[in-house]
Amino acid sequence: MAQDCPRPSPGIPGDGRAPEAGDLLHSGPEGDYYIDRGSGLVFRHPLPGADGYSERSRADRGVVGQRLESLGATRLAWIRQFAPGAHSLLEVGCAEGDLLLQARAGGLRVAGMEPSGPALAEACRRIPDGDLVRGFFPADAPDRWRDLDVIAAFLVLEHVPSPAGFLAAAAARLAPGGTLVVEVPDLSRYDRADVGALCDDHLFHFDPVSLGVLAGGAGLAIVGQAPGAIPYSTVFAMRAGVRDRVAPRPEQAAAAFRAYLVRRRHWLDRCRARIDSALAAHGRVGAYGLGEAWRLLVAAGVVPTGRFHVALDDRKDWDGREVAPGLRCALPEQAVRELDCVMIFSSVYLESMRRRVDELATAAGRPMAVVDGIGEES
Repeated sequence: MAQDCPRPSPGIPGDGRAPEAGDLLHSGPEGDYYIDRGSGLVFRHPLPGADGYSERSRADRGVVGQRLESLGATRLAWIRQFAPGAHSLLEVGCAEGDLLLQARAGGLRVAGMEPSGPALAEACRRIPDGDLVRGFFPADAPDRWRDLDVIAAFLVLEHVPSPAGFLAAAAARLAPGGTLVVEVPDLSRYDRADVGALCDDHLFHFDPVSLGVLAGGAGLAIVGQAPGAIPYSTVFAMRAGVRDRVAPRPEQAAAAFRAYLVRRRHWLDRCRARIDSALAAHGRVGAYGLGEAWRLLVAAGVVPTGRFHVALDDRKDWDGREVAPGLRCALPEQAVRELDCVMIFSSVYLESMRRRVDELATAAGRPMAVVDGIGEES
């Protein structure tokens, strides 16, 4: 399969070069973060190579598809808001096809692209006659995808090696008057984010200004925006043929990023204290982690996996064996026999895991405490 890794725009590395036009903002376990002075875009260096990026994306998109499966109606509403007369839609990163399914039911002609094989297989099952392709945009996009009314990419742009190349390729495939709709983590909203914004697969961090600069370089302009589906994201609508020259504000983006790092450090300290308290209060404690929060805590050395009776995540089963990438394991019945407490490190799956623990404890006739590893004890 071809790999989508276009050449980067000047000053933004995407091929392993040193960041010639960037100022260092932060060094950490996730890598070094720089700000591009020409656009105000915050980026990670080094970016992953083509093979690593491809394999990591396939695994992560399987999880993302599970996590965001209920957002189809919300995303369709955004598309209707920004492109009310649209007849055709291409979704890049379509996961399991929830948006495409609802858009087709609403009368749109739909197409989708997805790098994860399991996620795309589910989309094909749900939309058997759909125009669905596995791969990366734009390298694997077929030539027939032209003159589109809407191209949508929700929580995708921060993962691709060249956002500028992505925007230019999307602009070239839009019909006259067509709309590009993207949702991205937004630095100007990072005051709402304690978790996830600096997870290890976010290569770029945008704000409305830096995204506007990149859009202008692709012949696009931002014509609308709305709060996104996660606390720190924003949805932007872009069109060609609109004159809107945006001046970069790197100092503003750098200040927002540094302020987020301070808030994140405080959040890590709170999580460390919560873990210490749970380990002191309960005999046998298990950890169950999923997604960005778990990976961030492990990378930062906050999670003392050696002190837990067992630590599970979406890559290891109860016995520590590797599980298939992108598949989340379920808390087994064995847990209630071996644990006095389970800490859940996932805001997304917290409530479903609470219900699972309650079911297991009720069936076994013995109590088991549940502690939200990134929140409060129940």
